[in-house]
Amino acid sequence: MPWLSKPRVVVDTNIFVSGVLFGGNPEKILRQVSQRIISLVITPGIKAEILRKLEKFEVGEADLEKWNQILDGCHRVVPTIKVNICRDPKDNMFLEACLESGADFIITGDKDLLTIKKFKETLIISPAEFLQK
Repeated sequence: MPWLSKPRVVVDTNIFVSGVLFGGNPEKILRQVSQRIISLVITPGIKAEILRKLEKFEVGEADLEKWNQILDGCHRVVPTIKVNICRDPKDNMFLEACLESGADFIITGDKDLLTIKKFKETLIISPAEFLQK
C-alpha cells in the first residue's frame, strides 16, 4: 500500500553506514531518502555523526560529498528539548529529533532503541519492518 503522504523518518547512524557500505535493507532505505520517497529528519548532531562515521570507514570523497548534499536537502530540525531515556545516552539525539519534528518512525538496528518500540507518536522499527509497511 503506498504512503498517503511522505513519512518523516529518523535514520540511526548504524543503518546509514550499513546502507552505504554493505547494501541490503539499509541501502533500500537510503535509496528512498535520496529519491525523496521518504522525508529524512536530520539534526546538526546526527548529520555530523553520519559524516564522521562514513569518513572513519573510508568512504570515498565523492560519496561523502554526495551524502553531505543529500543531508543538506533533508528536513532539518534543531532539538530544543533534551531527553534522557536510552540506556546509551548517545541514542537520545534520535529521540530528540523525533520530539522536535513529530517523525513517524525511527529506523534502527540498535537494540537500545528497538526495545523502546514507541516514543510519543514515533514508532521505532528495523529496516525490514519499515520496508514491509
